[in-house]
Amino acid sequence: MYRYLKKQVGRLAGIGTQSTDTEKDKLHKRFLVYMALMMSGGGLLWAAICGYHGLRLPAAIPLAYVALTVANLRYFSLSKRFEAVRFIQLSISLVLPFVFQWSLGGFVRSGSVMLWAMTAILGALTFQEVRITLHWFLAYVVLTVLSGFLGDDLAGSATQASSAVVSTLFVINIIGVSLIVFGLMIYFVRRNELAYEELELKNTALIDSQAQLVQAEKMASIGALTAGIAHEMNTPIGVINSNTDVSGRCIATIVKALKNSTSIDELENNSQFQQALKLLQSNNEFTLGSSARITKLVNSLKNFARLDEATLQKANLHEGIDSALDLISHDLRGRIEIVKEYGTIPRIICHAGELNQVFMTLLTNAVGAIEGPGTITIRSFTSGDNVHVQVEDTGVGIAPERMQRIFDPALNKKGSRVKADLGLFTSYGIVEKHKGEIKIESELGRGTCVTIILPTTL
Repeated sequence: MYRYLKKQVGRLAGIGTQSTDTEKDKLHKRFLVYMALMMSGGGLLWAAICGYHGLRLPAAIPLAYVALTVANLRYFSLSKRFEAVRFIQLSISLVLPFVFQWSLGGFVRSGSVMLWAMTAILGALTFQEVRITLHWFLAYVVLTVLSGFLGDDLAGSATQASSAVVSTLFVINIIGVSLIVFGLMIYFVRRNELAYEELELKNTALIDSQAQLVQAEKMASIGALTAGIAHEMNTPIGVINSNTDVSGRCIATIVKALKNSTSIDELENNSQFQQALKLLQSNNEFTLGSSARITKLVNSLKNFARLDEATLQKANLHEGIDSALDLISHDLRGRIEIVKEYGTIPRIICHAGELNQVFMTLLTNAVGAIEGPGTITIRSFTSGDNVHVQVEDTGVGIAPERMQRIFDPALNKKGSRVKADLGLFTSYGIVEKHKGEIKIESELGRGTCVTIILPTTL
């Protein structure tokens, strides 16, 4: 029986819900129906008590409340107009308890039935903003004051109820209002739970979006880095390819000379043979130099990424900075002078690969800020228990209004494309992860100085 009643009440509570409603909307509508049903139950009980004791007029008023509520809920089921139904229900919940009280002879003789009118205020507070709820409260105050003025007249003209009826109504009213307040508490708890769930979903979505943006920025950085490395490697690889071709022709000349010569003296006097030997020796030196350049680039890339080493390790920050400089050397050559003012700093425990990403971001930003010839100065020193690394450029500087949101993710438009600029946003997160600080000082037209402060032990 209980399950059947619960099921029927649940179906009735959902009469106004729609498929497009959010959980919050559904909660509002269900609470309105539950409040109307509880008030109707109280109305039937009032009518039964008054009818049993021969109070016909007072018995008709709660029955009128029940009838109006049924009609209103029927209208809700057909129209789905929640705002209109809510206004009607709150209105009858406010007015009819006072009318019922007046029919019984006032506040005392009715067992303070006017307390039921407070459900209209509580319902308004639940469904609407405070400003609108204040209007309902003022209406409640006006009706209460009116009841006070009419008290004596009502006591003399209304149907007199026995003390047993008054006591019974008083107990019912206290219990009923308590149930309404208890339901309201459950409503607020559930609404808070929904709010937390919604906030958690939004927070998760935001974290996922940030992760996707950071990943996109990393991929873009890898693309730019790959293009730079490819550019740097093209020259030495081109030299090696060219030298290989020349060396092959030299070897062919030498083999031909060896076949056609009958003595060492003849080889010594063969100009083509001698020229081929000299060219082969020179080519070998150029090839070794180009190979060394490629090896340096590969080692710099390996040191920068730290792919074959533990994530948390003791690292030399100077090596990471130098590796980043090697990888962006194509952007520096012939235009930007690098000044290294390295101090004596200890090897620190850190996520070396991530810090190298920070150095790459700072150096890339510094290069981008210098429109013509310029200088990038890199300093390192120890202060107390912290290591300081500064990257200072002679670029265009940063506007004061931009400085206020310097670490926020941003969108930059370059040509017809718009890309996410997450370099400093990501760098800030990495430095914070290392329990460090990142400070930026800048002046328009004079340049920018970024300071990374890291603890010597993490």
